[in-house]
Amino acid sequence: MVLADKNCRKIIIECDCGCESIGIEKMEFENGVKEYFISISISSYYSEQSGFFNNLKNRVKTAWHILRHGTYTLHEICLNEKEFKYLKEIIQNYE
Repeated sequence: MVLADKNCRKIIIECDCGCESIGIEKMEFENGVKEYFISISISSYYSEQSGFFNNLKNRVKTAWHILRHGTYTLHEICLNEKEFKYLKEIIQNYE
């Protein structure tokens, strides 16, 4: 799901299952300086709802990656085609 306020100051991109979201926010100060903030949010409730074998598979993959390469971080947002086109349109108009 892609949400944006009418002034395009804040965009929220949320996974269909509601487990993760990314927020992009623009702040304009009185002196004309603009700053952009990107935040990642993970719902601890939804992230712990997968089954035993799925959790085991993910933990083995994570452990293997850490042993071979050091730390491991993966966050992803899945959007359908309609939501992606809407996000693309919003970002193109984002100043």
